Amino acid sequence: MIGAMTSSRVVRALHSLLSTRSMVAVILLVESIACSLPLFFHAPWVIWCAGGVAGICSAWLWPIVESYLVAGRHGPDMRRAIGWWNLSWMIAVAGVMFAMAPMMERHASMVIVALGGMNLLAICVLPWYGKNPGVHEVEKVREHVPPSYKKLLRGVRVLLPMSYVINGVFTPLLPYVLMNLAVDIFWQTPLTAIWMVA
Repeated sequence: MIGAMTSSRVVRALHSLLSTRSMVAVILLVESIACSLPLFFHAPWVIWCAGGVAGICSAWLWPIVESYLVAGRHGPDMRRAIGWWNLSWMIAVAGVMFAMAPMMERHASMVIVALGGMNLLAICVLPWYGKNPGVHEVEKVREHVPPSYKKLLRGVRVLLPMSYVINGVFTPLLPYVLMNLAVDIFWQTPLTAIWMVA
């Protein structure tokens, strides 16, 4: 949460040196390097380090990606784009959780390495993005914000952080819960994917 809250400050501070697209490339590259650590070191700290760096990088990246997604879009067009985005990333996450099941018993650390590889692939699509997100016209925003949005915003300001807290607390416990339920290691990540989709 701290990473997401500081993302805009980091982007503004570095904007005179780098375009937003370049910042995305740097974040993806740093995450890829952190995810490559299991190739060179074999110790528990490697998983913690890779996970911590990847978590911070993802938290910085998410608001930037969303700014590309919604900039210049308003009303139904913006909501449609957000809806398709949420469907696509959730399907991708669930798909990866299913795909990594065969690796979990003997090659779990290679899942982290594969994540780094996917981040490198993501860098390859950046040339199709603008150097910076489009302009988000404030006046047009006001046209598409009905009075009921104020109550929705208050609700979201409570529910969204709470969902991250619950997810952040429950996710690390999930492997232990599944082991206590005697779920075979092969089925643990697919079951997690089903829980995440739900």
